[in-house]
Amino acid sequence: MSMTLPHSENSKPYRSYVSSKSSDYWKAFEDVTSIMQAMVHGKDFQPSMIELLEKTGRFLGAGRAYLFSYDTHTNTVSCISEWTASEVPPQKSRLQNVEITPYTWGLEQMEKLESAGEIFLFSTSEFSRLAKKDAESMKRLLAPDTKSLIVAKVGSKTTLGYIAFSFIERTKEELQREEIELLAHVKNLAECALTFNATKDQVYKRGRRLETIVNNANLLVCCFDKDGKFTYVNDAYCEYFGIKKDEILGINAFNIIRNEKARQQVIANFLSLTPSNPTITHEYRMRLKDGSLRWHKWIDTALFDEQGNVLEYQSIGVDITEEVIARQNLAKALEKLHRTYKRTIEAMGKILEIKDPYTASHQKKVALISESIAKEMGLGKEETEQIYLGALVHDIGKIYIPSELLSKPGKLSELEFQLIKDHTTKGEEILRPISEDLPIWEVALYHHERMNGSGYPHGLKGKDIPLSARIVAVADVVDAMSSHRPYRAAFSIEHAIEELKQNAGTKYDPEVVKIFIKLFEEGRLPL
Repeated sequence: MSMTLPHSENSKPYRSYVSSKSSDYWKAFEDVTSIMQAMVHGKDFQPSMIELLEKTGRFLGAGRAYLFSYDTHTNTVSCISEWTASEVPPQKSRLQNVEITPYTWGLEQMEKLESAGEIFLFSTSEFSRLAKKDAESMKRLLAPDTKSLIVAKVGSKTTLGYIAFSFIERTKEELQREEIELLAHVKNLAECALTFNATKDQVYKRGRRLETIVNNANLLVCCFDKDGKFTYVNDAYCEYFGIKKDEILGINAFNIIRNEKARQQVIANFLSLTPSNPTITHEYRMRLKDGSLRWHKWIDTALFDEQGNVLEYQSIGVDITEEVIARQNLAKALEKLHRTYKRTIEAMGKILEIKDPYTASHQKKVALISESIAKEMGLGKEETEQIYLGALVHDIGKIYIPSELLSKPGKLSELEFQLIKDHTTKGEEILRPISEDLPIWEVALYHHERMNGSGYPHGLKGKDIPLSARIVAVADVVDAMSSHRPYRAAFSIEHAIEELKQNAGTKYDPEVVKIFIKLFEEGRLPL
């Protein structure tokens, strides 16, 4: 019934997060923190809490989210804020002044788990393992459609209340690390919110505003005035940068950035903030006192008065060095994989060249012509490269055809021609497993389709034929006609162009033909 909480009191306040959901986690982290900032600066408690529960509940995939306050005098809890997903019936009205004595077993377990840095998770499938009276009390408490429940105590020293999320579709085993990390942060925010709401007048009078939340948050936080002088830094900021509060308050915030280019960029970011666009997110690298270079991600916010004048700047940051390194390593790995994939396609083309000497230069020429056409048509770099690779192996299916048939000097019989035609589907069989989401296999399968449906293997018409295959079809017929074959002498390039002109729109894509002729007349084709 537990999962380890990521943020204990001993955890570092500047941890980096790297996982498949890190970007979603960071967005949710930003959202819930912004909600608390808004409440600190005047937004009412109740809408702030409902928004906080909604953001967290949606990220977790919960059906309901609750914030309970605890009354020490009556030993009861009451739901003070509730969010429910669409079409999920609310429960707030029946969750008032709930005596918690029947749930002592759960509260005691929750205390033990939290002291060990874990969180309380409960699944309705566990009813059978509980004592009868405990199972009955849980059934009365939970909505009938509840499948699992996650609960965390709010309040580090004394119990202020509880925050809970119930799930209609998810089991507790499906909860991920990032979701538990977010819950740990939201738990801290809820504690700050309850405390702040109870002492709001005192907080505003003493000018504490963000202090309650930011010193409990797993973030680097600083504030400075319109002249750039520090007015506030949290403990995490001081620990991370190795400075003392009394040494930094009052000095220029931008001087901590040693790199001139980075400093000017950060200043420009702040100056770009306006009342209609008061927040910006950016990443940059800076050198710390120990000489190490670290990457950071910051959310910078400007607070304005009613006249649009800057009152204060606030920055919330996190060290993302490990995440950046992971992204860089992934990019290198993908680039290496891409090079290997490209070399594999090129090697496959050479295999066919060994079997059929007449194909030796044909596929390469068709690939170069197709590439030129694709570029002239304005296709993107990635799509152009895929068309090039597809053309490079468009006849790979001929590897299944007997060599004597490929080099036969006389006219082919109907059965022999059918075997030749099968090279398109054979090519698909070879290439689809290694290029399922790419147009390479489509080129092999469809380059003999024709605009009027007279082609093979499927008799596709017009735009039903993939563009990659329509481009390669033009390049293929030109090079095939202008190259020597065992059964005929080569035609002139002019003869091939005449074939294209006469059949543009019936056999060949007229736009592709137009581009080819333009490139030929301008001498920009590798012929």
